[in-house]
Amino acid sequence: MTHTHPDYSTKQKMATIYGEVNNAELAARIWSINTFDRRGHVVWMDDFEHGLEKWLSVGAGLGNTQTITADRARNGDSSAKLVCGSTLVQSAGLHKRMMLPVASALGFECSFSLQEDLDYITLSLNSYDGTNLSSGQIMIDYTNNRIRYLNAAGGQTDLITAITWNNLDDMFYTIKFVCDYTAIEYVRFIFGNTTVDMAGVGMSVAANATYPRLDIFIDAIGDAAKNAEFYVDDVIITQNEP
Repeated sequence: MTHTHPDYSTKQKMATIYGEVNNAELAARIWSINTFDRRGHVVWMDDFEHGLEKWLSVGAGLGNTQTITADRARNGDSSAKLVCGSTLVQSAGLHKRMMLPVASALGFECSFSLQEDLDYITLSLNSYDGTNLSSGQIMIDYTNNRIRYLNAAGGQTDLITAITWNNLDDMFYTIKFVCDYTAIEYVRFIFGNTTVDMAGVGMSVAANATYPRLDIFIDAIGDAAKNAEFYVDDVIITQNEP
């Protein structure tokens, strides 16, 4: 007769439930917002449940606003609602500045909804080391149905094209991109169920003596004469990404 686990063991005897989960899964199950891609160690995150005081609200043009709203949310009870101005450069954004983490591969995750009057959204992760500014940036180009990245020459390069967007307010897209600030290159980009290997793709670098810090920027441009709006939720910054 084959030996099995003792009678009091739950291993290999459960059909609809499982007896054990690891710590990462346990954390995810108790209302964590860090469930999309769990690699890396969390440096900072915001679920927009407690106001916008952590952020600097920016924008230009008539009617631009940045507020907390309970109208929509990816998780929890609220999100940030950004309304682009209808004049000037038609912009709205949220900026966060923080101490520079240890030099490693850093990740930027963000969830957002889209609206038909938007032109594009940029997500930037800018590292100042006291000598140079190294910039990682992803552009959500709604108008041209594509996603682009800031290349080593400071221009934009297509990453994913021919996207059909869903512009319902309650439909949140989630993306994450990782940049290695030691090698000064991108590592990978994740958009929903699509992962793009960006190993070896150089980042933009420029001489800059600004005191060391990390800038996290979420910026959008809307169409002229429109107050384009969108929702942002669950921003996560990680370090030590593999």
